[in-house]
Amino acid sequence: MIKIERKFFGNLILFSFIPFLIILTVVYVKINSAVTSGIIYGYLLSLMNVFLGYFSFELAFGRKNKTFTKIFFGGMILRMILLLCALILIIKFIGINLISLLFSLLIFYVINLIIELKHIIKRLKPGNSRI
Repeated sequence: MIKIERKFFGNLILFSFIPFLIILTVVYVKINSAVTSGIIYGYLLSLMNVFLGYFSFELAFGRKNKTFTKIFFGGMILRMILLLCALILIIKFIGINLISLLFSLLIFYVINLIIELKHIIKRLKPGNSRI
């Protein structure tokens, strides 16, 4: 079973969730509440993506190079397809502010990608192998 490391989860809360709450509060108070739903959906899509990436990396870590490549990069393709499908469904069936959705998705995607890459680099340092 794959368990989430405390440091990864802590980084996710510190660098992703707290800015999300701050942005959401400022937008809700200063602009309007219609934009907040786009921000929430963008954040949740990005969060789904980073968790799937984390689990695909942890599943692939410690395996042979060919197997690692298949699992990790296959998972990356699957994540992009799921993200695109979810984005299309949200745009088509939920009436939200499109600009706030795409802008928040972009911002939180980059933030969560940095957190994910930091975790991957830390795990790939010599001495962190499960083999």
